[in-house]
Amino acid sequence: MLKSLKNTFLILLFLVKISTGLSQIRGLDTSLYVYGEPLYNKKIVGDFIKVDSMIEIISPKQSKTSSSLVEYCNTFCTNDYEKVRAFYTFIGNQVTYDSEKGKNRKKITRQLSAKETLSSKKGVCGDVAVLFKDLCKTASIPCEYVVGYTKKPYQFWKPKRKDLDHAWNVVKIDSTWYLIDATWGMRKFTDQKKNVPDVNYLFFLAHPYLFIQNHLPVDPNYQLMEYPFTFNFFKWHQFSSKKNRLYNNTKMDFNANLNNRLNLKWEDAILQGALDAYHFNPKNKFIVGAILLWYVDEVTDVKKQNKKKLDAEDYKLALKILREAKNQVAKIEDKKTDGFIRYIDKQIGELDKKRARLEKKKS
Repeated sequence: MLKSLKNTFLILLFLVKISTGLSQIRGLDTSLYVYGEPLYNKKIVGDFIKVDSMIEIISPKQSKTSSSLVEYCNTFCTNDYEKVRAFYTFIGNQVTYDSEKGKNRKKITRQLSAKETLSSKKGVCGDVAVLFKDLCKTASIPCEYVVGYTKKPYQFWKPKRKDLDHAWNVVKIDSTWYLIDATWGMRKFTDQKKNVPDVNYLFFLAHPYLFIQNHLPVDPNYQLMEYPFTFNFFKWHQFSSKKNRLYNNTKMDFNANLNNRLNLKWEDAILQGALDAYHFNPKNKFIVGAILLWYVDEVTDVKKQNKKKLDAEDYKLALKILREAKNQVAKIEDKKTDGFIRYIDKQIGELDKKRARLEKKKS
């Protein structure tokens, strides 16, 4: 009897820990949320009811490309807040989450281009984040693609350091960076049992201290918090003391860091982001190489470059990134290092042949 009471008490304590982990978010006034709408920043202004209603009547022709969709949004949006709201609502209503593809993430060899996702009206988180970034780019709104980890409140065994399982975005509006996860706002699934009646706006311009409860980016700057969570605190925060929470126990000027990247060359900005990801989570030894290789795939993907064929300059940029990836991987003392370098060398050899062939034709 005593043993049974003890077990019941431990279970109740466990449940209380999980629930308080969600409610005790430093700096978050829950009264600032109305039906999932984050109103924590008074700078956020826009007639979102009007925007949502206009997106409901968008025609297939108006949403055929990023340019046509943005052109349509420009007819009724009065500021960038309304534009990103339109993009979020469009994805939430018009794009279906590909449940089968999502179940087999390890088999995904490439992410769809924005054009492909708009055409099929179907995709997973990476496809959606690529689309959202492309829409923002077309509308001249600074936006970044973010990769990281996710978990639910009770999943204290997740995530694993190497299991990057999700992608989302950050946008800059009126000198302020905001978090957006359009995938988690979607209401339609190919597995129709998961369909929900309305778009979820909880992850639209989300409050950082709410977002961090289930999203951890590999790059700590994308937490948009002056005192970022560590990987271990994100994983175990229901059971962890606050002293284990802070990354380096120092204040991070994420605003300056992200703004500085906007002024860097694209390849230098992605390297800086990869290095910040490694310093944040050094146990994931090959994260820099993995991130840089992902961007090589982006550069050499004809559909994502929106070209009929690649040119020599595309290959030169890809080779530059590959050589930097090799330099970073070579610094790591690990039994897998040599194999990773051989793989990169093979990639360099193949792309360099294509570059040389194109330059020969040109001359």
